[in-house]
Amino acid sequence: MKWNIRKIEITDIPSIQEQGKILIKAGNQIVEQLRCVFTLENDNKLYIYPLLDFVDMELSDKYTSFFLYQMVT
Repeated sequence: MKWNIRKIEITDIPSIQEQGKILIKAGNQIVEQLRCVFTLENDNKLYIYPLLDFVDMELSDKYTSFFLYQMVT
């Protein structure tokens, strides 16, 4: 399995969430291939969420990094 990785600027995270909602409502199949990978301030964890789950999350103001992974088949 291969992944395309795109670094997202912290200020662009809310637009990723909104665009994700649009893709989901449209029934776009790409949604199933996308993962949101991020870290939070003062936290040693790496979070990995499918886009379907990330769009329902409350956004944090403590992101330190954010990447969008797309599975390539």
